[in-house]
Amino acid sequence: DFGIKKCKSLEKVFEIGEKVVVIIKADGWFKNQKIGVAKNRCIIINDCSKSGNAIVKIVENKNNLYLARLIK
Repeated sequence: DFGIKKCKSLEKVFEIGEKVVVIIKADGWFKNQKIGVAKNRCIIINDCSKSGNAIVKIVENKNNLYLARLIK
């Protein structure tokens, strides 16, 4: 037992297909993966080698985990 307690889920702030400007903050776990921030949420960006600001398209928002693809 880790002391886990059930609570309400956070509201989703991005919809699938939405285009978002993110600030890339860190490398992801995998090659060519970055972690960006927008609207106080972390977004995982696949196939990205960019740094700084980027425009991405949200492709998945399951369980408040946001996965995106780089546009610019």
